Amino acid sequence: MESGVPVLKVRPNWDTVVELGSRIITDNTLNVPPVLCAVCKDAAERQRQQQEAARRHADSTLQGLNERKQSNSAKPPFRPWTHDKYGRPMFPRIRRRVYANAIVLTELGFAQAKDKPWLFLYRLPGGGVVFANFGSTEEVPIWKDTAALIHWKLDNYSEEKGSALIQCVLKRCRRAGGDVRASFYDWSFDQQEDPMEINPTETVDRSVLSKLLAEADRVFPESQREVEQFREAVKEPERVQIEREQAERVEVARQRQEEQVNRIKATQEQ
Repeated sequence: MESGVPVLKVRPNWDTVVELGSRIITDNTLNVPPVLCAVCKDAAERQRQQQEAARRHADSTLQGLNERKQSNSAKPPFRPWTHDKYGRPMFPRIRRRVYANAIVLTELGFAQAKDKPWLFLYRLPGGGVVFANFGSTEEVPIWKDTAALIHWKLDNYSEEKGSALIQCVLKRCRRAGGDVRASFYDWSFDQQEDPMEINPTETVDRSVLSKLLAEADRVFPESQREVEQFREAVKEPERVQIEREQAERVEVARQRQEEQVNRIKATQEQ
């Protein structure tokens, strides 16, 4: 332990001396401080430079997301919609938050898709598209999480540049007051610096938001049947849980009754 002789840690599945020589891992072993070899240092430096170049590229490419540009037009900034992509209606309080979020994104430069009103697109100068989706996913309905789901098509970008672009999109949209997420599920893989909940209704022009809500109510009046369907959809997970618990209680009661019958039979046989 006190000899000061370096100890090398290697992986046992390597079977050639040449490959071993190029893949030695340094470790805090004994009293020898870890030292990266020249090849590893060069690789780490190249990776750092690539990441830094990707961040600079993202900053340059996404200049349009630096500032919201409000429209002075009397026309609403997008066509209002009242159902998610599965045809399930949204309650007014859900629409209010979703529309406010969409207002923030349109002021940043996102454009509404022609055939899918709940989908917004941001086209990158060098090719590629970033999507902001308000249409729900199978795992997370829009009334459970009104944040826009960010996904993308970046075929013309390297992995480093693509990753830097998406992180920059998320950061700038949130900084502008937009509520966005980066996962189809109820958790997200992006590194959100501020875990506080974002409320877009506090950052938009209320007159524009009211105009959109009024337009939606005028064009798409809610029927009582749609309201009932919405309530059933919201209660579906709760109902499934109740039915599961009821089935478990019935099974426990059946097992207890069967045990009691077996004990009675055993007593009678004795």
